[in-house]
Amino acid sequence: MRYSLSPSDFRGHAFVTGMKILGVLTKPFGNKGLFRAGKIFGKYLSPDQTCTIFWDSDKAFTFGLSDHYWLRCVTNSYSYEPEINHLLVYLKETPIAFLDCGANFGYWSVVASSAMGGAKQTIAVEAAPENFARLRNNAAQNEERFETLHFALFDQADTTVSFNYDPLAHAASGIKEASKDTIEVNTITLNQLAQKVTDPELLIVVKLDVEGAEQISMRAASALKDRDFLIIYEDHGNEPDSETTDFFLNDQKLSVYFIHENGTVEHVKSAKDASRLKKSPHVGYNFIACPEEGTTKKILGAKLEKA
Repeated sequence: MRYSLSPSDFRGHAFVTGMKILGVLTKPFGNKGLFRAGKIFGKYLSPDQTCTIFWDSDKAFTFGLSDHYWLRCVTNSYSYEPEINHLLVYLKETPIAFLDCGANFGYWSVVASSAMGGAKQTIAVEAAPENFARLRNNAAQNEERFETLHFALFDQADTTVSFNYDPLAHAASGIKEASKDTIEVNTITLNQLAQKVTDPELLIVVKLDVEGAEQISMRAASALKDRDFLIIYEDHGNEPDSETTDFFLNDQKLSVYFIHENGTVEHVKSAKDASRLKKSPHVGYNFIACPEEGTTKKILGAKLEKA
């Protein structure tokens, strides 16, 4: 992986080199401390300076160098959300469409739409205006191979919601009660997004990273549920009862799986199982929900048998 800075200066390169070294040193310990180091380094970097990382000839991803959330991605020793990468590898030969809901700057849209990712049909949805601007930039520098939509995911279409955006804490952003700190954002539903996937043979993969609005979003998902689909959702470590997983298991009646960092697949049969898998209260954990009958259960079930 290579990178470039704009503007390019000694300070920026020195901090990137520092992160790369720390990535190597912390790798044996699961990169513990790397996020905190990025947070410290980010304080000394200009918010106007950008970093672009290049994986392959057709994958480029740009972010603000002072953004500690993404800064750790400059090191080859750190793997960002490896469970999603494993899932995309497992699905590489499967015809899918990738709906990146809460896309942020579009990291997974870049990956899923790339040749290495299988060149999947990809639609990226982002509510925060600042994030959407970065998302648009990443789509442009990747030859517009994925569609970008500036909306908040909701259970009602063509209305507006109050949205709070915190550039220093991505997880703190989301739909909130109206206040002086919120902005109005137009809404879109999972039904509308599913209808954009016109090929009925495609498995619809939804990455649902909407910071607490998962249950609201699923209220308007009948068109999605009429298709073969799976949902990647986050159940945060600070939720000891794993209520989000309980929702997908017992309210939505879906099967739930967890992919470990090494690619091992585990069947999650209860919220208690999910709570056991969440080791840290400071981390968001991705789970996969899918129908009892469908492509995903067959693929992950086969991986489960081999585990």
